[in-house]
Amino acid sequence: PQPGEPPAVVSSQPPSWTVRTALYGWAQTLDGDIMAKGIGVPVEAGFDDIMENLDMAAMGMIEASHGRWSFQADMNYAKIGSDGNLGPLATEIEVTQFLGNFTFGYDVVKTDKFALETYAGIRVNWTGLDVEIKGGGPAGVNLNRSDEHAWVDPIIGGRFQAELSERFFFRAVGDIGGLGAASELTWQAMAGCGWRM
Repeated sequence: PQPGEPPAVVSSQPPSWTVRTALYGWAQTLDGDIMAKGIGVPVEAGFDDIMENLDMAAMGMIEASHGRWSFQADMNYAKIGSDGNLGPLATEIEVTQFLGNFTFGYDVVKTDKFALETYAGIRVNWTGLDVEIKGGGPAGVNLNRSDEHAWVDPIIGGRFQAELSERFFFRAVGDIGGLGAASELTWQAMAGCGWRM
């Protein structure tokens, strides 16, 4: 400033809207019976099996916040293919899954060091299955079946975040839902550390 003028004031207020994104890895297992139009195939796949047969995966989230309110979209997509045998028959299975959480949140407590947020929204599930069975004697068997199913569950939960340093933070998330709307029960729990690039 020129002599006699007051010093310039720099606002320390955060912007009206804040948008952040994150990419992450998500580990899953499969255990149960998969049905496609009358054909059932038992599936038991641990994390190592899924990594071995993983064709594609994409996971990430985007969050837009304004004051104490926020909207978050957290999405996972995976395609898994596997070859195997069911007795004398050769099987090829491809499972495609989309899981998305879409929520509105409100910061109950928010300081420079930590924040506690409650949220409510929906969990969208979509699963596609392709099954091919071949072989079985001179006449042979060649069956191809495809099916897909989608459902939506209401959820309610909370998020906690603590600042560990300027760049590192700890975050924990947990929710519960379903309650007969589409699933009898759906829930998730996650804890992890993040680094701001």
